[in-house]
Amino acid sequence: MKIASNTPTAFHPKSGYEFVQLGDGVDDVSAVLLMLEKNWGSNFIDSIRALTYWVSSYPKEVPAFIVGCESTIPDLNLELYRHNERDDAIRALCDEVLGRSASIGVRGEITRAYLTQLLGFADNQVDVIYERGAPNNSDKLRRFLVKNGLPIGIENSLLDFQNDPYVPYEKPISPEKNITISHPYITTTGETARLSADVTIDGQIKTLWCETALSNSQYLLAERADAFLCALLPLAMRIGKDIICEAPVTDEFLHNLNEILIPQLSAHDSRLHRTIITAVGDCSSIPSGHAIGTGMSCGVDSFYTTSLYHDSPYGSMALTHLYCGNYLYGNNSPLYDRAQAAADDLSLPLVRTATNINEALHLPHVYTHFFKTMFGVLALRKLFRIYYYSTAEDFSHFDLKNNSVRDTALIELLLLYVFSCAEFRVITGGVKSERLEKTRAICDFPTARKFLNVCLHPGEKQNCGKCGKCLRTLLMLDMLEALDSFGSVFDVEEYRRSRAESFAYLVQEKHSIMLADVYRHFAKTEPLLVAEAEGMAGGGAR
Repeated sequence: MKIASNTPTAFHPKSGYEFVQLGDGVDDVSAVLLMLEKNWGSNFIDSIRALTYWVSSYPKEVPAFIVGCESTIPDLNLELYRHNERDDAIRALCDEVLGRSASIGVRGEITRAYLTQLLGFADNQVDVIYERGAPNNSDKLRRFLVKNGLPIGIENSLLDFQNDPYVPYEKPISPEKNITISHPYITTTGETARLSADVTIDGQIKTLWCETALSNSQYLLAERADAFLCALLPLAMRIGKDIICEAPVTDEFLHNLNEILIPQLSAHDSRLHRTIITAVGDCSSIPSGHAIGTGMSCGVDSFYTTSLYHDSPYGSMALTHLYCGNYLYGNNSPLYDRAQAAADDLSLPLVRTATNINEALHLPHVYTHFFKTMFGVLALRKLFRIYYYSTAEDFSHFDLKNNSVRDTALIELLLLYVFSCAEFRVITGGVKSERLEKTRAICDFPTARKFLNVCLHPGEKQNCGKCGKCLRTLLMLDMLEALDSFGSVFDVEEYRRSRAESFAYLVQEKHSIMLADVYRHFAKTEPLLVAEAEGMAGGGAR
């Protein structure tokens, strides 16, 4: 069953279903399915009109559904929030969808009241399918699916989206097929140097940039478009566009993208467009530095890689630099200060970059983090000879299928090959060990004991100890009898006081790649505590 959606990457891979970008598959889709974040405000009128346009492009016999939308109106005083242009755009979209389905699914009573009381739709045409904190959202969603004849098989993906309604990209109305990357240029201000390129997407020009210390300006690669091509490729493949580079691209890199990576990724995931890159290849030598670096996020993977290569027996491959960029948490994140402290402790220089690609491109992080990290590294292409990318999974997990909705760690073996060229190599860092063995290794690494931070809430001085990543690490340290070694970065006593609750999380994750061995260990060594945790977790496991 082929379904067109404005957010095809929100759906879990499932046999028998194929999800394509809204506007594609006009001749052969079975249904159109829209899921919307909280974006029905006056700032999103163009997006609402674009949705109407693309739905109307399908034959009238193709059913269309809105499964979850939410108004920005803050309360039920609806008359205070009238906006004629916005209301007309939303009414047109709902009319188009209701001409193809029985009702519209909304999140919350305010949105339902807005559609029925302010816009005049009938009560039976608008169903509340989700309310934050409600215990029966699954039942509400199921009733809506049955009412509209939607397949029950995708219910989990639909509900997951309502819990976290994020749309990475909604296709605008534009005949423009190409993304154009202008020639990169360098500007300096005060103590910083910025590598920028003006990028045209759907008729709008965005300036993407990567910023570093002025002392690093000589290492920025403005002669070629490599870094910007790296950042934009996952977007182009997701939204069905080709790329034109006005500046040259490193010849071997261009070959690897056009002839290897793009064909492989698109062949194994129908959501992805086989993007064509138009650029001139440049095979001349780049004035190249001799730095050997790795990323320093202060997580387990980065500390393990650093421990391997800080005093490497392979003299020509020993680390000379650490690198820290805006992977996810912002240009003013405490991540930078922790990385600097770790670098100082190791007597290694830290190269820092800031960027706006997270805000400008809205790339889903888990599915694109390799590209986002390498944007900063390639921007500093004149500095690095070798870059160690800290590998999260060993290569036995390599899998190209449905790669657009899976962690880039699973295709890293291919990415490492594609991004390596004659004068610049990207090498796996730590692939020989799984996470438990990495954790064991960094127990003997003094810098890791001082600065390890795995937390999903990195603004805290210490790890929170409660999020999934913290619990996973604490359970491993517990198994390794190394909790006290990390007392400066975790509240170890709090963990010990709430150990049963932590074990309940272990029970839930007992089949996961990272915690399966930990569960088996404690099932043997502490069967009573594991049994108590089984009861607390209701015997559940993912």
